[in-house]
Amino acid sequence: MNQRSYYWVGLASFLIFTGLGCGDDADATAPDRFPALGEASALEYESEAFGVGFHHGSTVRLTPGESQNGVLERAGSVINHAFLHVSAFDAYASTYGEFLYYSAATGTPSRGPQDFRTNPDAARFEARAGDLLSEVREAKLESGADFDSYSIVLDLWNSRSSWYVPWDGKSTRAPGSFGLYRDDMRESLIAQISAVAAESKPRYFIIGNAMERFVADGEAAFSETEFSNFMVFYQDAVAAVHAASPETKVGAGINWDRFVEQVAPRYHADYESREAGAPVTAEEIDAGFQAVILPLLEAGDILSLQSYTSLDDANPGAYQFLRRVKPLYGVDKPLVWYSVGSPVTSRSGYTQQGQYLERFAQWNAGLQPEMVAWKSLMNIDGADVSSGDVAGQCRGLTGTANDFEVPLSHCFDGLFSSALQPKAVFNVLQGAIK
Repeated sequence: MNQRSYYWVGLASFLIFTGLGCGDDADATAPDRFPALGEASALEYESEAFGVGFHHGSTVRLTPGESQNGVLERAGSVINHAFLHVSAFDAYASTYGEFLYYSAATGTPSRGPQDFRTNPDAARFEARAGDLLSEVREAKLESGADFDSYSIVLDLWNSRSSWYVPWDGKSTRAPGSFGLYRDDMRESLIAQISAVAAESKPRYFIIGNAMERFVADGEAAFSETEFSNFMVFYQDAVAAVHAASPETKVGAGINWDRFVEQVAPRYHADYESREAGAPVTAEEIDAGFQAVILPLLEAGDILSLQSYTSLDDANPGAYQFLRRVKPLYGVDKPLVWYSVGSPVTSRSGYTQQGQYLERFAQWNAGLQPEMVAWKSLMNIDGADVSSGDVAGQCRGLTGTANDFEVPLSHCFDGLFSSALQPKAVFNVLQGAIK
């Protein structure tokens, strides 16, 4: 680690641990620091600035044409960009094989679980990023759908989001017993990031997904020390991507809703006296942003955020705070919503997802995101069955089997149902897209 890196992480740690800027400084609470924002028009969705998430197996059942409802053809008519979500190590592959969201049709060649058990290197980030890129490109060619560009999201979490997934496949390591302080983990991931950037030349490369978990109250993975380790790792990852693919824009993935709800309140001027459940303030968001997000924003190319909230839990005012980033911090970098969605646990919630997309445009009034991407193209297999109960891949992933316990809402995150039908959110998007 070079001297600059030590200084950078030391400064970041100082901000995180001391809460500098949490209101003790008179400038932080000056009346004119948060002037009233003028009225602004809602965000207008545009095809060239809208993407969708792909996961392993999303496309394997999407035979082109009307017999399969032309899912990719329909999606490609309004969506221009594909975000490929890939784990640092695909722990699912040794249970489900090559494809996760849907298994391959009978007679279709694919690698089964045993292939990945005997060859764990095949489940590493570099290999699986190549697999997913090939899957999506092949589906695109077969369907004629026009996804002009691709981006990569590197997810470091295990399925429970309790710690990193073991990057080398050695699942005997307990959560918390390893991290980015380890040379072998850090060097392996940086080498793979560099290789993926060189091979795929992505438009965006999101390093880490929802990394605010490390500094969010109530999270199983809470570790300020490991967040500092991630900050140094991120700086190295940005350099590696730029060297391999100079045109790629790099960002660190942050869930904005969780940041506002669970991180920003920690930066209250006197946290011990803060009233439980009190609404978050602009001062708290400001101080938390300076400590947690601003160092990452300055080190990278974009402000890369995730939104995943229900209508009842959303904080529209916190979204409007993003209009203050440039005047407050003097940083003018593109905003990229790399994953947006609204959690539901049954088909009865599909209307809510459509309403969320409409409200999201209002929450982003006055902002001009360079890209917005819906969380997933497809629901997971088995989410939409006539009985109302989940089945198939969804039931296996969300139960206690195999120690995955994926949240049930993840089965229902698609623009299209597992029955290959457009959902309410897709209809809203189709009507709103320019």
